[in-house]
Amino acid sequence: MSVVDEIYRNNRNRASIGSSRRSRPVISLKESVEEKNSKGRLGLIAEFKKRSPSGFESKGLVSTTSYFGKLDLSKLAGLSVLTEPDRFGGSWDDLAESQPFNIPLLAKDFFDSENMIRDAYFCGADSVLLIADFMKGERLAALAESASEYGMDALIEFHDFESAERIPVHDNVIVGYNRRNLRTMKMESREKEAAEMFDRKDVPFILESGIDSTNARTMDFTGFSGLLVGSSIINGESVVDVLQSRGLL
Repeated sequence: MSVVDEIYRNNRNRASIGSSRRSRPVISLKESVEEKNSKGRLGLIAEFKKRSPSGFESKGLVSTTSYFGKLDLSKLAGLSVLTEPDRFGGSWDDLAESQPFNIPLLAKDFFDSENMIRDAYFCGADSVLLIADFMKGERLAALAESASEYGMDALIEFHDFESAERIPVHDNVIVGYNRRNLRTMKMESREKEAAEMFDRKDVPFILESGIDSTNARTMDFTGFSGLLVGSSIINGESVVDVLQSRGLL
């Protein structure tokens, strides 16, 4: 059983949110990315996470408020918050406390139920992550629809190309290609192939995982609407500066 399969199995033990902690209306991540694109820029999503099964562990990262407060939000299309507790050290509190930044919030977790979608909304999410590699098409469609009922977008990511065929067509859907194989936790960089095979031009397409200040200098982002970057920005790498120097932000 992979780490991700284990996380999904343990979702049943997670307590639901009793009452809403939402403090503001939904802000569309999809529209935010599209707005950046209309200006010739990539929609950059900066991520907050404390650790991950791939071996990452933040050094001294205490809260979303202290971390996001140091970023130039004008360069960003959104913020991503890891809320999975056991393997990533996240919490719903991390998400709820990020609402005052008034920028689209992506709840990054291993969503597999309508109750989890509701909890994300209650804690301030504007969009939720769904992982196509681990779900059937009908379930992806149902959860994307559940997010839509709360006015939220769904970022549906894939790594296995066959999984991309299961991604539903919904107005609230954003699609992502994860360079990391979540079954093995290894990086398998096929982003060029992913961009070539993805033909839904009306849907924002986000490149995820392993983007750092070195490969950001030369990586071809043609075909992608935005990037989701976590570890390298957290570690103080100059990814934002590199992307800006290329005229991408």
